[in-house]
Amino acid sequence: MLIEIKIIAIAKDYIRKLSQKWEIELTIAEERSIQKENGIIFYFNSKKFIEDKNRKNQANRIIPILSRK
Repeated sequence: MLIEIKIIAIAKDYIRKLSQKWEIELTIAEERSIQKENGIIFYFNSKKFIEDKNRKNQANRIIPILSRK
């Protein structure tokens, strides 16, 4: 469990840094995260898109990230 908490913290920190770099508020779509044996796959997008699912708020060129154990 402690490892999972660290993995989530690392992923959130990475997304926070991307948000600053891209100048858009990004967040992890927690309901789409997939736990695997060797880590967690996180899907992220703009916070507005995650909240309202309106495609006009969707960030471009977003790919999932894998945070390994």
